[in-house]
Order: sequence, then structure tokens, then C-alpha cells
Amino acid sequence: LGEAIDGPRCDAAAAEACFAVGVRLGLNFGYGHHGSCDTWNDCGDGATCANAACRFFGHGAALSWEEGLCMDLNNAIPGGMDCNLFANLPNNLDDDWPGFCNIPVAYDIVCLP
Repeated sequence: LGEAIDGPRCDAAAAEACFAVGVRLGLNFGYGHHGSCDTWNDCGDGATCANAACRFFGHGAALSWEEGLCMDLNNAIPGGMDCNLFANLPNNLDDDWPGFCNIPVAYDIVCLP
């Protein structure tokens, strides 16, 4: 997160403004990677999945995100969770994966514009 804030579009002194102009991908949209149900698979971690989602939609690096498990989030968040899984990073996204396991996802992602 510090690297994103210190990047060319934001600095630590302007962090509030930076988050205010960030592009939010949506509370109900999670991003993970196909493979084993209990790991981040080729993403390795939530940060990599969040950054991949931002770049997939043409934005800069992820400024912030939450992490959770797809099926748990689907039951906990009003309106459910649309889990999207990368088959291969960075461009092969299985949009609106039907979900059959509790795979980790990054969600509520805010990206640099």
C-alpha cells in the first residue's frame, strides 16, 4: 500500500485525496485464482489478485482491498458475492464463476485510476 501511495499519482501527505479518487471495483465482486479451494493458487496472495483485477479493468495498482472466502462472503454480504477467478494471470478471467468451494478472494478493491 505504501508503494502505491508514494507512486506518481499519490503521496503520503495526500493519502486521503488519493483514496477519494480511487476507482472502486465493487463490494460484491471478488477476485481469486483457479486451482485448489484453500489457497490463493497462482496469485500467491490477496495483493496479487487485487492488483491483477485492477489491471484487468485498465486501472493502476490496488490501493486497498479486503480478503475473504468466496462462499462465506456470498452468505455474509448483502446482495451476495460475484466471485471471479483468473485461469491465468493477467488476462484470462473466468467472470462470475459459479462457485463450488470456499476459495480465497480479494474484494472491495480500490484501484489507482
